[in-house]
Amino acid sequence: MKLGEYGLAVFPQNKLSDDDLQSFQLQYGSNIAKFSVTTKFQGTSWCSCQIYLFKYSDKIVISDIDGTITRSDVLGHIIPAIGGQWAHAGVAELYSKIMQNGYKIVYLSSRAIGQSHTTKSYLQSFGPRF
Repeated sequence: MKLGEYGLAVFPQNKLSDDDLQSFQLQYGSNIAKFSVTTKFQGTSWCSCQIYLFKYSDKIVISDIDGTITRSDVLGHIIPAIGGQWAHAGVAELYSKIMQNGYKIVYLSSRAIGQSHTTKSYLQSFGPRF
């Protein structure tokens, strides 16, 4: 990592070393972060996100969204956007029981970053703990 313009951290190899991660001084749970992506044709775009730091003893389940929570990849994007429900039957109850058993769920998706807000809203539509 090197310090760039305006004191921003720059990662030339697009990967973080152990020292880089420790320099963030992350707290357990949610940590707010902001990063940018610069391209020749579109300029610089900024994105805010949360970095979660779990304890080594935390139990986690990693879940895809489209085709796992939703009934299909493509329609999983479209149907909820127009107000429909396209989740597998019982998925909300299953994930609720997983969380009640002390597991934390990490969601993975290949959806575009521009869909992050609607994806998060979709997951939260199943209940406050999603």
